[in-house]
Amino acid sequence: MPEATYAFARLRLWRWRVRRALQPIPIALLSMWPVTITVILLLACFLFPGTASDQVVEAMLGYARHSEAVDIQWTKFAITLLSAAALSAILRRQSAVLISRSTVPFSYRIWISGIVGSLPLILLAVLMVRLRDELAPASYGLLALLSVLIIAYVLSARRAALDSRLSAHSSTTRRGHRLPTVLWAYLSPILLLSAFAASTRDETFGLPISMISISQALGPLNILLLACCFWTIVTSWLVRFGRRTRLPAVGFLVVLAVGLIALNVNDNHQIRRIGHFTPSIELENAFGSWLASRPDRADFNTYPVILVAAEGGGIRAAVFTATVLSRLVDRCPRLAQHIFVVSGVSGGSIGAAIYAAAMKAKPPETEASRCDLEDVSSSTYQDAAMEVLADDHLSPLLSRYFFTEIFQQFWPVPVPAFDRQLGLEWSLERSFARVFGEDVLSNPLYGLVPTEEAASVPYLILNSTRVRDGRRVSMSPIYLRTDAKGGGDDWHAVDYLNGPPLSAAAGTSARFPFISPPGSFTSLTVKREGEVWVEDTDFKGIKDQYVDGGYFDNSGAPTLMGVYRGLDKYREDRGADAPKFSILVVHVGNEPLCDAAQASADETPCSEPKDSGGYSSVLAEASIALETVNRVRSARVDYGLSELEDLVMATSEMRVTLDPRGKTDEELIAMAEEAIANQPSTLDRYYSIQMRDRGVTIPLAWLLSQRAIDDLHTQLDPLTPETCARDASTRRNGYAACQIGELLTSFVKLTQAE
Repeated sequence: MPEATYAFARLRLWRWRVRRALQPIPIALLSMWPVTITVILLLACFLFPGTASDQVVEAMLGYARHSEAVDIQWTKFAITLLSAAALSAILRRQSAVLISRSTVPFSYRIWISGIVGSLPLILLAVLMVRLRDELAPASYGLLALLSVLIIAYVLSARRAALDSRLSAHSSTTRRGHRLPTVLWAYLSPILLLSAFAASTRDETFGLPISMISISQALGPLNILLLACCFWTIVTSWLVRFGRRTRLPAVGFLVVLAVGLIALNVNDNHQIRRIGHFTPSIELENAFGSWLASRPDRADFNTYPVILVAAEGGGIRAAVFTATVLSRLVDRCPRLAQHIFVVSGVSGGSIGAAIYAAAMKAKPPETEASRCDLEDVSSSTYQDAAMEVLADDHLSPLLSRYFFTEIFQQFWPVPVPAFDRQLGLEWSLERSFARVFGEDVLSNPLYGLVPTEEAASVPYLILNSTRVRDGRRVSMSPIYLRTDAKGGGDDWHAVDYLNGPPLSAAAGTSARFPFISPPGSFTSLTVKREGEVWVEDTDFKGIKDQYVDGGYFDNSGAPTLMGVYRGLDKYREDRGADAPKFSILVVHVGNEPLCDAAQASADETPCSEPKDSGGYSSVLAEASIALETVNRVRSARVDYGLSELEDLVMATSEMRVTLDPRGKTDEELIAMAEEAIANQPSTLDRYYSIQMRDRGVTIPLAWLLSQRAIDDLHTQLDPLTPETCARDASTRRNGYAACQIGELLTSFVKLTQAE
């Protein structure tokens, strides 16, 4: 019994010692809260699964390119190393200064500051170890970077230890120590904010220096590390200033930000509009003019009209949509003349906009008779489109996110140049102008219409979501009118005369949650003065916010259903003497789906599904609620696409019954041809070109590594009769190349010239 009592007493003593040892840690974390927030941000970006972590992985993959000959980007890695070392020194210094001396022992200050100071370099090393299997040909490249990082960490740790010994008993309030902090706290924000405020797309302070180019040169990882350096110093100085003066500086700024947000006086996320009037055109008139202007109209008895729905999904959707459409044109140039409408959402809108702008900047040959998908000799448009999208479009957005958006919360006057969405839109415009030699993306959306000189330009319908009523809002040169049943609205009802530039329209459709901000626009109306329409300045419009089109529907199918119904009605109303046409609906699916049969055949396994059941807690229930909303959103995409497919296939059913009794084969063929001539809708078809999950992570947001881009390209490469026949028999959406082959086969069969 005494032994049991003695053991119990020792246990209680041990628990007391542990509690006493851990007690100062929460106090230390609270007292150095600027450093704590930075640490949480770094852990979220480097370790915790999510969009931010995926983007950090993609950024790290860019340091050692995915190729047989490893190309390490030493310059950018050296900048990252210096940024991480600087952040380590700042975290170590600020944590030691901020921790309260009266409540936290000196030894705790030493080891806590040492841990947080080492964290940036440790996280970089951990991430490289995680990526050791991601790039097999370039694995030793990452190991080389890791070895350099370890050496830098050892040198940094030894210097920190030496500094701590030399300054352990020295005063930290000397002027020589305070001056660099004061310079950082005052001069750095002024210089940064002035540079962004005075910057346009291509100039800064009137000089030909673009903040877009500077951001891309740094890269997202360096911007993250430098932003952590910047704001850790600024907020730490505010905390120390408040402690010295006993003025609640941080509390005052928080109250100011909340008040400005409540008053809604500093919103700088206005959707751009362009001062160029372009008359709108309704669907029936637009299609009639388009069909009459086709260069190859005489080659077809029944003209094939292609409608495309480009699903959303961030940069991967942009890359896959542009890859699919541009490859079709590369290998069958005449196909571009048959694409009437592309309905895009989110990243699909970005890809569709780049494709349409490419058709405007460099129209394909209208007389080219080549139409062979297996011919890989030409990839002009695909290579150009991928060069545009392979640029870093995330860094320009992040630079404004971290350096100007935060300041805007405390400034009562909106500064349009601080809008982080401009980083994405201007970056796309600059990349396109550099590759194609023409600045088409900055031109008005309403003016991007097919003409005789640009017959391959499709009409774009770029879909977003209005926050006030949850409606789908479509931006297009075509006036689609408002859905009386409340499903959709048209941007012409908001801005009839001018409309946005093409990059802003696509960017509004792709205002990805938390990355891009909601776009604001105050509705305008017009009045007639004589024979012209002018803006009604007496009208007091409503200010609305617009977000990613995927909130309403991520497939683009609802809008395309309206277009299909309109064209089918147009086809019926015109009668037998009107030009005949059939409609081919193509869905570009940008959500990686697993096709187990195809994965087994190609030895490319899909990602393993995760177990989502069995947990019961308040936190788990909240997580399940959010996950369910997201899954329902994805299921709604499938439902919308099924509706679109059912509509097309129901319309295409043969309405004329053929009686085979007493008829020869030649007579039956003649009767079938007559039925098709009388009912062109029997040739309507629905096709799906689907991105596949092949075990390579292809994340959302706005940055893809070369590894991910290569995987998207190779999904369309191997097209053989055997693979097409296999997929045609199973009717799977798995392999995109076979779907394209089916589409082109239908196209070739319909032409009389071939």
